[in-house]
Amino acid sequence: MGVIAAMRDGFGFIKCVDRDARMFFHFSEILDGNQLHIADEVEFTVVPDMLSAQRNHAIRIKKLPKGTVSFHSHSDHRFLGTVEKEATFSNPKTTSPNKGKDKEAEDGIIAYDDCGVKLTIAFQAKDVEGSTSPQIGDKVEFSISDKQRPGQQIATCVRLLGRNSNSKRLLGYVATLKDNFGFIETANHDKEIFFHYSEFSGDVDSLELGDMVEYSLSKGKGNKVSAEKVNKAHSVNGITEEANPTIYSGKVIRPLRGVDPTQIEYQGMIEIVEEGDMKGEVYPFGIVGMANKGDCLQKGESVKFQLCVLGQNAQTMAYNITPLRRATVECVKDQFGFINYEVGDSKKLFFHVKEVQDGVELQAGDEVEFSVILNQRTGKCSACNVWRVCEGPKAVAAPRPDRLVNRLKNITLDDASAPRLMVLRQPRGPDNSMGFGAERKIRQAGVID
Repeated sequence: MGVIAAMRDGFGFIKCVDRDARMFFHFSEILDGNQLHIADEVEFTVVPDMLSAQRNHAIRIKKLPKGTVSFHSHSDHRFLGTVEKEATFSNPKTTSPNKGKDKEAEDGIIAYDDCGVKLTIAFQAKDVEGSTSPQIGDKVEFSISDKQRPGQQIATCVRLLGRNSNSKRLLGYVATLKDNFGFIETANHDKEIFFHYSEFSGDVDSLELGDMVEYSLSKGKGNKVSAEKVNKAHSVNGITEEANPTIYSGKVIRPLRGVDPTQIEYQGMIEIVEEGDMKGEVYPFGIVGMANKGDCLQKGESVKFQLCVLGQNAQTMAYNITPLRRATVECVKDQFGFINYEVGDSKKLFFHVKEVQDGVELQAGDEVEFSVILNQRTGKCSACNVWRVCEGPKAVAAPRPDRLVNRLKNITLDDASAPRLMVLRQPRGPDNSMGFGAERKIRQAGVID
């Protein structure tokens, strides 16, 4: 028995319970037509390779229920130690198409003291409890399990006790998600930091815009700063004070850089437009300030918002921002339509009929309210959460053009002056004979017999 350790194009390798070497297998040996994935538990038969007597491979591979295969037996005694090397997950989502292989998991190392003897032990990322992965220098508690292979031990049930005080961890918010990378809005909401999905601990598909994350900074080639060791944080938001209940009307004078990548500044800016002492004042905003994190605010759009103190530098920023969008439906086709609303270079905004709320069937001319979302992969905007505010004017039959009306008025019904038709010969039907009696004659045009 064992678990799938790696998958390639047409073959893979199994991590065996009772031997160190990984066992080769071909996809044609998988029974019952099952599709295997990394970490699936299997049983199999080992046979020698026909081309090499020293090499074995697996045949008749059968998928087992999760939890069937066990590599070790647990001990109830708990140990304390310090992480010397971090453990990483296997992550096929971060694979480069050119390399054609998965990023394999790596074991971490914990240093601990047992009866005055300093020892080290390996641990795997899957054996860490909780959503936070231990980093180098962190204090952890763990159990020791004996593997079924004699003489080998591994740390299990690893629980983080405390962070290394020398390792600075930062908080931020997911601002942008692309195909294989994204950007994190800093805790002060004034910058964005690049991160690659390979640096995220967990399932990338679970990340959503506005999620709070914890990360460390690193410098790569060209001294470019990026985030590493990214994982979700448990805190919900970064508000240090309650939002001011006053609701203001404003206009977006600068969007977020995720909407307009050509601008240098990350923050967006909103100007208060309503009459009063605060008219003309400008406030910054970030992804946290959006009521709907997926909404795509454009320059010049009208919004309503509150003010709130955000970030570690206690900056007053726009918060709970809701756009005020209202436009008419241009047309509705089979499963989609267009709204008369300008976004970027496009004069029309696409929407799918499934985004229309309450199952309403929209017609051309209907007035609607909606949100605008930006597809991070294609860079195109579309409407969502479309609500009909009021129906448009009903379509009526177009009146007859004046030129036709005037022509009808001028038509005379006087038989004396009108052209007349006379019937010269009635049509004849068949005479019940067998075909034509004689060959047709050539006749002179205009002469009737």
